[in-house]
Amino acid sequence: MEIVKVTAQHADAFIQYCKSHRDSLDDSYLGDDELKALKLEKDDPSYIALDRDEVIGAVSLRMDDYLLRGKKARFRILHSKDNSSIVYDQLFNAIKTEMASIETAVLFIPEGMASVRDQLIRLGFQVARFSYLLTRKLQQVPAVQLTEGYSVKIFELGKDEEAYCHIRNTAFSTLAGSETPITPEETAKLAVRKDSVPNGIRFILHHGRAIGLVRVAKDLYNGIPYAVIGPLALLPDYQKKGLGRQLLRAGLTAGLESGFDHAILSVNAENELAVRLYTSEGFTTEESFVCYHYKP
Repeated sequence: MEIVKVTAQHADAFIQYCKSHRDSLDDSYLGDDELKALKLEKDDPSYIALDRDEVIGAVSLRMDDYLLRGKKARFRILHSKDNSSIVYDQLFNAIKTEMASIETAVLFIPEGMASVRDQLIRLGFQVARFSYLLTRKLQQVPAVQLTEGYSVKIFELGKDEEAYCHIRNTAFSTLAGSETPITPEETAKLAVRKDSVPNGIRFILHHGRAIGLVRVAKDLYNGIPYAVIGPLALLPDYQKKGLGRQLLRAGLTAGLESGFDHAILSVNAENELAVRLYTSEGFTTEESFVCYHYKP
């Protein structure tokens, strides 16, 4: 067996391995578009384990500008075809050489994967948090109901990036996994990404001032198109006033207007208020994930 850094020469083999195993993993960054956009020489250092030219394991880190600002990386994949400790050890030793500039690397796995969990703990990972993947159908969406002085506004590119950043960064300043602020430039890119939907970012205004936001994107889940809800954020002074429910309904409405029959979102398990909100609006739990972190 040999461990090989993925370059253009082995990119197809690496991508095929990811596609072959993503259904049993957290596939957040293993979709077709994500894999096509890999920047192997910069943002996405990756290695494969080869046995007689067969790929038997793979590891890849996502290290874009946003993550690196928070001195973080996220594992795209860390996997051995046969759950081999030797393969895990050698892949992990290889990828650790890419971690000089970070303080934490995180990895999500489905909660029931005991064999992978045991490998991660043996390698030095620790449990950071739990999260849920929730879904609901979009046949019926309750209307947005706002009191006097409040209104809904659709995001305008080139005009609303600062407002988006202010709300998102303020609301998520202590939210595990989202503490690093985003920039107006990143927001502008977010608004036109391939997963965007028309009029998919919406604000709630209070007397003309943006105080909450929701973004709706598109993705496949089990081969079915879904409206992806998130982020959903409110400034602290406007939380616990029922406005989160109205933002959620605004997002669901955007998904319905774009022709989706289903919606999906993820939420940290410790965010009990959000979990209760989503379930009260018709979402049910599809999967549970464990977030592990490794500190080099």
